[in-house]
Amino acid sequence: MFHSSNSSKVYLTIWAFLSVVAALSGPFGTYQRFDPLMRFVFWMLLIGIAVGLVWLARIVVSKLFADIRYRDHAAFASVMAGLLFLPFSIVLPPIFYAGSEARFLVPELVLITVFGSLVGHWIAHALLSTAKVEESQVEVPRIMSRLPADKRGDLIRMTVRDHYVDVYTTAGMHSLLMRFRDATQEADTVDGFCVHRSHWVTRAAITGVLRRNGRVFLSLTDGTEVPVSRKYRPNVEEAGLL
Repeated sequence: MFHSSNSSKVYLTIWAFLSVVAALSGPFGTYQRFDPLMRFVFWMLLIGIAVGLVWLARIVVSKLFADIRYRDHAAFASVMAGLLFLPFSIVLPPIFYAGSEARFLVPELVLITVFGSLVGHWIAHALLSTAKVEESQVEVPRIMSRLPADKRGDLIRMTVRDHYVDVYTTAGMHSLLMRFRDATQEADTVDGFCVHRSHWVTRAAITGVLRRNGRVFLSLTDGTEVPVSRKYRPNVEEAGLL
């Protein structure tokens, strides 16, 4: 998930950046031929299609050649994207260009798509690799080592139930036989705090503050509402939620 969502952001950023650059610089005579708005529409459309085809080619190559090296993957995907873009480079320019001038853009646009795809793959790979390194450097709370592998995710909250502590993560819930105080200490690398003698929540999981019959509750990302006791209300106030 991490890779997919961040990869999409990278491609959208590349599309927006290249569209603005092309609209401002006006390559292939588009600066003289089109007004600023038409120039932006022209390049946003062409570059958007090209970037979309690069993204599609990347997925296809990943499924067909899962074990190849990244540089080979980038080369295959770029050539495929260029071939996929060929019909668009033939059909679209004549809509904006009059006469036979548009056909001379075909080889340039295809080559730019292939070259741009190679550069885009390199940029995306570099950015995603950096993001993964930064993510791996985030210290995992010790309590995660007590959870089954399929329940380990981003910590949301912990609740006392008899002699057990119910630990809720984005991957689900698991009950641990331990003291609540020990559980909160093992989550000390996460930005969270007690809001009740039986409830501990992460700050990132809080979506809102509710008041009902004179009592305060915190709504969380998992859809639950956790009560805030008077004793622990200062923790919520210090967090800027009240």
